[in-house]
Amino acid sequence: MRHRYSLRMLAALISAGLLAGCTAASQPAPGTPSAGTTATTSSSPAPQVSAPLDLCRPTDLAPARALSTPGYAQLAVSVTNAEGEPISGLKQTDFTVRSGAKPAPIVYFRQESSLTTPVSLVIVGDVSGSMYRKTVVFSPDEVARVRSGLNQAASQLNECDEVALVLIGGTYQSVNQPPLGEVTLAQPFTTSHSLALEKIYSVMPSGEKRLSDGIRVGLETLSGAHYPNRAMVLLTDGLDQAAIDQAAPILAQVRNSGISFWVVGIGDPEAHDGIVSKLRGSVRLDAGAVKKLADEGGGWVLSAKPVESDDGASLAAAVATINKQLGEGYALGVGASPGGAAPVVSLPNNSAAMVRAELVPSEVLAAAVARPAEPKWEVGTSKIVEAPENISNLAGYTEIAATVAKPDGSPVDGLSKSDFKLAVSGTPQAIDFFHAGENSPATVGILVDTSGSMVTKLPQARAAIEQFVKTLNPQDEVFLFAFSTQPFILQPLTNDHAALIQKLDMLHAYGQTALFDSILQGISEAQGGHNQRKVLLVITDGMDNTSSSSADDVLRAVASSGVLVYSIGIGNPKLPPGGIVVGPFVMGGDDAEHVDAVTLSRLASASGSKSYIVPVDDVPALNKACEEIADDLHLRHSYAIGFVAHAPSNYAPTTIPIALQVPAHDDYLVDAPKWIPAPSPQ
Repeated sequence: MRHRYSLRMLAALISAGLLAGCTAASQPAPGTPSAGTTATTSSSPAPQVSAPLDLCRPTDLAPARALSTPGYAQLAVSVTNAEGEPISGLKQTDFTVRSGAKPAPIVYFRQESSLTTPVSLVIVGDVSGSMYRKTVVFSPDEVARVRSGLNQAASQLNECDEVALVLIGGTYQSVNQPPLGEVTLAQPFTTSHSLALEKIYSVMPSGEKRLSDGIRVGLETLSGAHYPNRAMVLLTDGLDQAAIDQAAPILAQVRNSGISFWVVGIGDPEAHDGIVSKLRGSVRLDAGAVKKLADEGGGWVLSAKPVESDDGASLAAAVATINKQLGEGYALGVGASPGGAAPVVSLPNNSAAMVRAELVPSEVLAAAVARPAEPKWEVGTSKIVEAPENISNLAGYTEIAATVAKPDGSPVDGLSKSDFKLAVSGTPQAIDFFHAGENSPATVGILVDTSGSMVTKLPQARAAIEQFVKTLNPQDEVFLFAFSTQPFILQPLTNDHAALIQKLDMLHAYGQTALFDSILQGISEAQGGHNQRKVLLVITDGMDNTSSSSADDVLRAVASSGVLVYSIGIGNPKLPPGGIVVGPFVMGGDDAEHVDAVTLSRLASASGSKSYIVPVDDVPALNKACEEIADDLHLRHSYAIGFVAHAPSNYAPTTIPIALQVPAHDDYLVDAPKWIPAPSPQ
């Protein structure tokens, strides 16, 4: 009998390592008991239990002079067009705010984005009985494919977001878990997202559809949020009309609250229930009912097919859409009369736009202001590296990390502040803080070939990778890809190295080799990392035979990305290719041991890294290659550069360009950010 695996879009939204906050817990195995699980048999939220909550200090808080304005109030504002798409690029002068009959002056303005604005997100998951056929997939291979696509789509979520999970119905598969109620706050707000992910892995759909109660618990949970920006996602199939009608009053509260709201309808709108559906369950989606839920809540509707029908591709697309819109909007600070009417925001010159504004509770602002920024530690010591407060507290203070290499890729250390030249938006910028550090943290991606020819080599590769990860800097963030016919992300970005090591057991050989596509996707994932140094380690035993991109495409991307691409080729580059590939199998033997040493060497040259070729079954050579790569990473030095950036008045974009150079050495390769979040206009 086949094992059943439950997987939902919720898993993509709260995948471990994507929203890692400042610390991430180890990813649990499916069905593992959780101390964070709470349940109730009523429709009210369960008593909240302790869960890791390591909140970040928002980078876009209003300056002290605005916060101290008498009657100051801050509004989280979203603006959408007639199609429900966010409208960006608006300026302060486009908005009008009134408090009763009086205009309220705007004393602070900022356009926000998902990259810079943390969000308090509540996911309300309908896991009632009718959702079974829409959210359950079969076999480990299907799980890997669905999870890979969803995790990749979710990788752009802000790492600082806090997440809570409300379940409507459902049954835990493990007898060690407490029973779920009709509506359950399964996970209170947490920045350790593996806790929420654990609930999803271990819940099977069952029970009644109590939408109104689930949404109400979600709203009550959001009332205890810690960030100014708040959002709710509801996942359902819309099949119970009575449940939808009962949800109308609570949806009106959502609409009037200013909370960002999405409804994701999962199922097939063309399906019709019949004898088969009575036996196996329905895959039908009531698209009209789902749209009604979104309209009544003042939100947006998205749709996705049953995950088994398309390996979760449409769910991944829905996740990507939500990712782009989460945190999008504007922060408006107004100086209203104390005790006056609540501020009302409008766009006088765009009457067709939908403007939603939520008053940010003063205690939330106060807590955010009091929250310290995360300290920067010098690797290998207990010394905190940070700029003096008289500099770091200045409005617009920004700090970046940079590495410098010679044309041959060897690192350059010993530079001083005077060796660097910095420009912000084309204007020379003074460097106010400088620190030359060693062994700076990196973003490290590990790409493992799992094509059919790797079947006998994976045990050696797993052991070598595990040892490699254990030697990394504890502050390095890591991710893991498996690639065969296409790349699959097994572990998204995380600082939890143990979580990645646990995923090595998921490496199984099957299919052909999409080496080029996988490196391109690995570069994209690495560029979403939070450390300035970005590294890929590629382990493969063959040649690309199924990518849609070419070697030249990859070489151009590597050369322009600043990502170091190390590689280990397992095989014999002198053997000519020519084996016959039949499905996941290699016939004839040549391709099983032929490795494309030329391309791997070109990739190393393009990025200033190294490539290694090790014979099949030569475990010591494989281990030594991993050790040398780890040593090379540890020897690379970085520089912390702090400065006070300014933006012109009413500057609309959310980012501003910067350029860092070492003028005395035009041939030096300076790896530093090209863009920074735009500072608040002064």
